[in-house]
Amino acid sequence: MIAAILLQSASASIPPDDAWFRVSTTVGISQSATTIDFIKDHIDTDDDEYTLRLMIKNGDGSTDTRWATSRTCSGVRKPVNNLSSVPFPAITLPSDATELIIDGVTYSVIFSARYGSQFSGPLELRSNIDTPFAAWVNNAIATAKPCWSNYRTLNRPR
Repeated sequence: MIAAILLQSASASIPPDDAWFRVSTTVGISQSATTIDFIKDHIDTDDDEYTLRLMIKNGDGSTDTRWATSRTCSGVRKPVNNLSSVPFPAITLPSDATELIIDGVTYSVIFSARYGSQFSGPLELRSNIDTPFAAWVNNAIATAKPCWSNYRTLNRPR
């Protein structure tokens, strides 16, 4: 039941320049994807607040974009805070038997990580269905669902 989980190096994938955390699901057959970027706007004055950008790529190639902020939707902080509770996957050795799951759904998260105050670098986790990580991604997307707006707003001081 263990799906392939890849830990990729810094050269593999990185979030866009304005995002410090990216969560996504991709369905291979339809080429549809749901991506949430966590953005720290340079003009935001509150360091503890951030903006979320939801991008939905439809199977026909069209893209929809929605916005949310941590100030107007406090639940959007939960995915970032809860990521550390997701069990880290076991390292797969060449001799390990693995089950190949071909359902075409990829779950991923990309973020900068570090130990202590050391230099940070991008870390990417990927998984397929029926893993604690896939459940975390689905929950992250569901948590932000009621918060989306068609318009971007800035996090202004309270």
